[in-house]
Amino acid sequence: MKPTSIIFLIVSILLGLGGIVTMRVAESMAAKEGIEIISETAIDSDDYIFTYEYGSDNIGKISLNIKDAKVNIIGGAAKPYIELINFAEGMYEFSSSNRIITVSNNSDLSSLSAIASMAMNFKGLRGLVNYYNISGREKTINVYLCSEYPVKIIDCKLETGEISVGSSKTLTDYNLELTNGYIDVEDITTSSSMNIVLEDGSLTIKNCVVGDFTADIEKGDVSVITSDLMKIDAEIENGDFHYGYRYRIEYINLDLYTNLGSITIDGESRGGFYEYDQLPTNARYDITIGKGDIVINSNMIEESTYEG
Repeated sequence: MKPTSIIFLIVSILLGLGGIVTMRVAESMAAKEGIEIISETAIDSDDYIFTYEYGSDNIGKISLNIKDAKVNIIGGAAKPYIELINFAEGMYEFSSSNRIITVSNNSDLSSLSAIASMAMNFKGLRGLVNYYNISGREKTINVYLCSEYPVKIIDCKLETGEISVGSSKTLTDYNLELTNGYIDVEDITTSSSMNIVLEDGSLTIKNCVVGDFTADIEKGDVSVITSDLMKIDAEIENGDFHYGYRYRIEYINLDLYTNLGSITIDGESRGGFYEYDQLPTNARYDITIGKGDIVINSNMIEESTYEG
């Protein structure tokens, strides 16, 4: 690096630090006067919250591309909106256009690309102080769904953290991709599709009705509890697949295979491969596992009867 560049960088850092000190003093003075100058905070906590109501925009798709956070997709809300909790100003992108809401973030200040992104989205020293205030806090995204304004597609790509989807009865496609963490889905009813990509973690589906279900899992267990999945296309490299089907499994075409493991259907061992495709129905379960077991129990109407 050239000497002039080094000098410029040092001066910039000194100016930035001086600005942060100034803003901290100003924030303290403003607080004494009852004035909030940094960012909106929750009444009962110190979390920083950005809220966007999307009902009137007739949104068809919500796309989340996040590095590290907890994502909650919550159905049955009185009104549709999105909350971003503890996301620093200038460190995420939020847009709403062409009936698509897009949210993505750019990590932290530990990489040159993140610094460059923050510079491009810089909102003044207010943003720097906001980053300082929320540094280290858990980031959370809450997506509230309302039946009056259904969203056709929800894409969620998360690097590390957890994804929770619950209490939704809208006709929505759920595309969930997680590198490391766990996914919980509960009380979902949709004749549409649910597509899961999981590199390392676990997946739990409880009390759900889904039209088409696909799963591509590198390492992790799948537990489907008292649910009705019309079609299953699942591939797991390393992990178990436990399924508590609500009705009688003999009404479903099956193509089950595990390279290193066992298949058990209603308590009866089926070895490592089992195929039954003589039924005139589109209901079909294709499950392939490299290392792990497949366990299917039928007539699981009540949660208490599930033993998977």
